[in-house]
Amino acid sequence: FPEKATALGLCRVIPQEYAKVACRSVDIEAPESSSWRDDEIDRLLAESIDRTGETVVAYRRNERWIQAFEPVRLEGREARPGRLRERGVYLITGGLGGIGLELARFLAESVQARLVLLGRTGLPAGEEGSARRKKVEALEERGAEVLVLSADVADRRQMEEAFARAEAQFGHIHGVIHAAGVAPGGVIQLKTRDMSQRVLAPKVTGTLVLEEVLRDRRPDFLLLCSSLASILGVPGQSDYCAANAFQDAFARRAAGTGAPFVLSLNWDTWSESGMAVETEVPEGLLEWRRALAATSEGILSAEGTELFARALRQPLPQLLVSTVELGPRIAHYRAVNVALPREREREALRRHRRPELATDFVASSNELEATIADVWQELLGFDEVGIHDDFFDLGGHSLLAMQVVNRLRETFQVPLKLQTLFDAPTVAELARVITESELRPGQAHEIAQLAQGIERLSGDEVERMLQEPKATGGYAG
Repeated sequence: FPEKATALGLCRVIPQEYAKVACRSVDIEAPESSSWRDDEIDRLLAESIDRTGETVVAYRRNERWIQAFEPVRLEGREARPGRLRERGVYLITGGLGGIGLELARFLAESVQARLVLLGRTGLPAGEEGSARRKKVEALEERGAEVLVLSADVADRRQMEEAFARAEAQFGHIHGVIHAAGVAPGGVIQLKTRDMSQRVLAPKVTGTLVLEEVLRDRRPDFLLLCSSLASILGVPGQSDYCAANAFQDAFARRAAGTGAPFVLSLNWDTWSESGMAVETEVPEGLLEWRRALAATSEGILSAEGTELFARALRQPLPQLLVSTVELGPRIAHYRAVNVALPREREREALRRHRRPELATDFVASSNELEATIADVWQELLGFDEVGIHDDFFDLGGHSLLAMQVVNRLRETFQVPLKLQTLFDAPTVAELARVITESELRPGQAHEIAQLAQGIERLSGDEVERMLQEPKATGGYAG
């Protein structure tokens, strides 16, 4: 059930965005009867409490399987690559995107293909459209015939019409490259159903639509342009990771069914084109991008097209494309999500002067505001914060906002959401929201008084208080 594989996207990204949350996927076969045996329950319990275990586990016929990857050598291609035909007809969804156009260029040069480039809006107007129109003309100069069509890959009717138009002009379609995708962005707490649906639609619904449209057409292959994100997990890309995990599982399910050859290629970042290069990311995710980009130099376009050709010569349904050894890279991805928050904590200890803002500095007027300001100062790295300073004017971003909200939620025991900081982005406004949300009147101010009192104590005094917990007034943590 490839649809269930989408859970792996969240499973891998949740721990990257929530440092204190462990996440595990345990894939099991449902019992034949309606009741579970004790040993089956024991397995689930054991997996749940083993916080050092594998992220992805499967149980089949009393055997426990874990996910692992083996290196494979792709042999050099012959003059004409396998599964590609001279003057063959190839339809590329996302054909006007960076990777789609690179693969189209290769097909034009290597087999003088007849190409159907499919995009949601066709060739756009303006400067962007002019640049892509020149690339299409360059394909024709290399010997290709090109048809540009507009269709939403997730819309069955539009796709049937697109295939009919392509076949009317070129005849039978020999291969389909599914490179359509929507750029992700945004941490889990800020995602809405509609935001995630836009990311899932082309890769999940679109792949299912292609399966239906191709059922009676029998092309030589269907290539799914997946991503290493489905294996590594990337902060801010839970829906994108989920969508690619679906494509991986879809290709594996198709293997051995007698259907046309389906291959999921989990691409590393293309350094000269592609979504990772062309998509802007929120400032808060740039730190992760830089740290994780250090694990790979990126795929050059010439390397990517050569690998595409070689991959079509082999029988495996899924290939992961990494420019460096994968095992250490996976370990690095897991480690960097622990190291970066710690580095931010160390950086916060090196306090900087408050920047010049349009808002005048106003000091805290009570312990509650002072406690909130202390959290901001620690995480933002400033020596002082005014109660009317805007969090985002101070350089705050969504990932940092999540840390602030989590800290305040734990400190004051109130049900704050991430959206709260966007609606109330100053210390004064947050203090009001916390007071309105407290379970018992005066609770927040009592906690703040205690926190400020402890802040003024020496290390020896704190140690002495910890030895006498009853003297602290009942609050501990």
